[in-house]
Amino acid sequence: MQQVSVPETADRPKLVPDQQWVSIYIEQAIADFNSNSRTPQLLRCLAKEYPDLFFTAAAKHVESEVDSAAHRFLAVLLLRQEGLFERLTNPARCSCKSAVQLFRNLLTVDTTLDFKLAKLLPGRDGSVQDNTLKRRHAARAIDILDKTSPGQRLLPVVGHLTNCEDAHISSKAALMVGHRVSNPVWLARQLVREDPRLRANVLESTWGAKSGPAIRILLDCANDPNNRVAGNALIGLYLAGCPDVAERALAMSISPLPGRRSTAAWAMGKIGSQEFLGRLTELMRDENPKVRSTALRSLAEIGRAEEARPVEKKPEPVAVTPVPVAEPVAAGVPQTPFDLRLDGSSFKMGRRSSSR
Repeated sequence: MQQVSVPETADRPKLVPDQQWVSIYIEQAIADFNSNSRTPQLLRCLAKEYPDLFFTAAAKHVESEVDSAAHRFLAVLLLRQEGLFERLTNPARCSCKSAVQLFRNLLTVDTTLDFKLAKLLPGRDGSVQDNTLKRRHAARAIDILDKTSPGQRLLPVVGHLTNCEDAHISSKAALMVGHRVSNPVWLARQLVREDPRLRANVLESTWGAKSGPAIRILLDCANDPNNRVAGNALIGLYLAGCPDVAERALAMSISPLPGRRSTAAWAMGKIGSQEFLGRLTELMRDENPKVRSTALRSLAEIGRAEEARPVEKKPEPVAVTPVPVAEPVAAGVPQTPFDLRLDGSSFKMGRRSSSR
């Protein structure tokens, strides 16, 4: 790696030309953090003068699993940034997985961070403030909170968003709330909504539930006209241990509607059974390109799962020493006395004598 020495006499870092320079500078600062007393001050200057470049470079270190004084200091600097949430929830900046991991690590430094982010979501009356997160940012924020904020602590703050006029936000909120509310009445009320994306997310939130009411709802939705709703119901039934899920998936795969065939192929990949290989191979030749691509991904997914499955080792054969078989004793031939001592007694040729 290119070495960049931290200037000992400068009050602030030199002019930053590009993102690469910032990344190299931060890497060197992490290496020198415990040995150079001026490094924290210079990192503060960098975060203040070039916040956008600093966020991108520092986030990669903070979201890692490394725990050091330098990494904790970078986390504190990110938490102090005025535009933290705007950058964190921007889908164009980083993947949802990276944003979730970064937020999770920041949450260990500031345990109220989830409340602070939730308060930037649209209000109950649909009102928005200057700092309210807009559509894509709000949806990403809900994804982050769903995967990081524990329990039901945010339900009073985000529960109303299931009724948001923006379908993208309401469907994300339904998934988050559904993960935290085990209430068949609430579930049934959401499933009569018109938005199929919301209904699909509500069903996804039930994955893993095995109660009678939950299974009955999943069975009702397995034939939903919307293919995404029906597909999520199939996965829910599979996770609940229902026996006829494979037959349902195969029946959906012969639908005249390409959307349902594609969803069936997707569900087969999620279930991961080897019995789907033949049908998925046939779907690889489907007339619809989306069906073909989904079938290909599912075949690859099943193949990866099979490769990752641990191989059962057969037990090593145990070597058995053959026991010699005694020759038959001829009648009238005297034998060597056989002694077997149990409880202090001696037995010889069938005659018992005391060993004491």
